[in-house]
Amino acid sequence: MEADGRWTLQGNTTIVTGGTRGIGHATLEELASFGANVYTCSRNQMELEECL
Repeated sequence: MEADGRWTLQGNTTIVTGGTRGIGHATLEELASFGANVYTCSRNQMELEECL
């Protein structure tokens, strides 16, 4: 789903835990597509670096 102009999160900051895979990663991508500043964390440093 792409941002179609109806919704914007421009200027909002979000935190997604577990953003390197699964639902967390999908959520991270969706929030970013709507313009949000997204912060994430992971238990695995290598996966986190690959995700970014």
